Amino acid sequence: MKKIMVWLAPMIIILTAVSILFLENYQEVTQPADDNWSRGLKVGTTPFTQEPFVHQTEDGQLSVAFLTDEGVQQNIYNEHYELASKEKYKIPLDKFTSIYLNNGKLIYANYYSMFDGETDQKIEDISEFYPLKGKLLYKKENQLFLLHTDNMESTPLLQLDNENASLLVDESKQGIHIIKKTVSESGNTLTFYKLNNEGLEEVGSASLRVKSSEEIKDLQFTTYQDNYYLLLSTTQKQSSSGKMTNFYYYSKSPIGEQPNLKQVSFNDPYGSGELEELSDIEMKMAGKDPVLLFKAYGSTKTTFKEPKQFNIYKSELRGESSESVKRLSNTPNSSSEPVWLDDEAIVWIDHGGEQTNRIYLASSDPEVIKKADGMTQSSLVLALGKTLGMLSYSFLAAVISIIWFIWPLLFIVVVTFANNRALDRDHSWIFYTGALIYLAASLLFKRLIFTDAVMASAPGYLSFTGSSFIYIIGLALVSLVILKIGSKVRDWSTLVQLSYFIGIHVAFITVFFGPYLI
Repeated sequence: MKKIMVWLAPMIIILTAVSILFLENYQEVTQPADDNWSRGLKVGTTPFTQEPFVHQTEDGQLSVAFLTDEGVQQNIYNEHYELASKEKYKIPLDKFTSIYLNNGKLIYANYYSMFDGETDQKIEDISEFYPLKGKLLYKKENQLFLLHTDNMESTPLLQLDNENASLLVDESKQGIHIIKKTVSESGNTLTFYKLNNEGLEEVGSASLRVKSSEEIKDLQFTTYQDNYYLLLSTTQKQSSSGKMTNFYYYSKSPIGEQPNLKQVSFNDPYGSGELEELSDIEMKMAGKDPVLLFKAYGSTKTTFKEPKQFNIYKSELRGESSESVKRLSNTPNSSSEPVWLDDEAIVWIDHGGEQTNRIYLASSDPEVIKKADGMTQSSLVLALGKTLGMLSYSFLAAVISIIWFIWPLLFIVVVTFANNRALDRDHSWIFYTGALIYLAASLLFKRLIFTDAVMASAPGYLSFTGSSFIYIIGLALVSLVILKIGSKVRDWSTLVQLSYFIGIHVAFITVFFGPYLI
């Protein structure tokens, strides 16, 4: 047993370190996005990136419809987000396909036209498609229409006289509101409309101006009582650094009055800075304050290399600031197209590559949290992938450690030239002197491996005060004990013993601290 102990003991220690690393990574890749919020439950897969179409059915259940390889799949969920039924519809597909599905009536559109999902007959040529939860609007040339899906007849709503005009549509408990945004040399003009039984009613207008150094990237709005709420995203036209800079402005104003834009930022709830590159923004009211659902670039521990990824967040807007930013997804792949399923749940697309985009559902419902908390094959694969990725970088530690063992190597060379028979006599002082020189070099040059970045990213049991000294000396003592046990039954020369001691010590340092060199 002692003969194999010299190899078995180091392997046990190395495997223990790898197992601990795997368990840590499993905890990180399965970490819920936030407290009292579930991990994602897989709804389905889609080869496209279009936002899922969601609405509440007449009997109060929740519908999620999305594109598949063959057409459209509709999942119906009960109040506990359990799958109650599933329907599939076959339609022609391309990357521009959008859908409207309500009460079994499917309308789909491509880049140029919209069609009846039952017969595939063309309904109308279109230039824009606005599928709302309860109604379907579309634009043909410069005119906005309402499609009555029961008889496929259209009602004209608004004529756009300006070619530079664009439309923003919001559906809320206040009804359907539309903003016509017209761009001119003097700025942007916002005209507000409300949809009622008689058609569109103009309810006010306002001017929107941004800094001359910025241009509008995105505009979202919602309404509550007699007020409208804007979230404006802009980009800096030119930057000395060459990096695109985004700015965000929020306004609450009475309908018809000028927006009072105040710059806002969104703190990263799991990082030290701010969220970046907000997009795919959904805006709605939660009580008397607006709440945002959006995609942003923020901190995550689900990847082994990049500390950030695009995930889904929500934020409440109060006064002139964003408050209580909360992360709602936490995956190693880019997430996008979030949409509210109801006040307690969302669905979004998780990008896994061609043909493998996944649609996830997450919620604050305790039953969903419990259901999503189980071990899954994908979680194990993610944890294993992250572990192997980190271990691949850990070999940098072995390369860096050359500066540690080059000095005992030089010592051996000097001893050999001074007395070429010294090594043959197996003097113990040669081994201990070489080992001490190695340890002195490892302590002197420890900052090459034990960098601030490594100590910041390593877990607490590796990064406490003085841990570098303790681990270097402690693992050296362990290496020495294993060596002495094995050397009693193996006839190893001084040079072999010193090489073994240095080799397994470097291996221990590599497997414990090397993964955090990335």
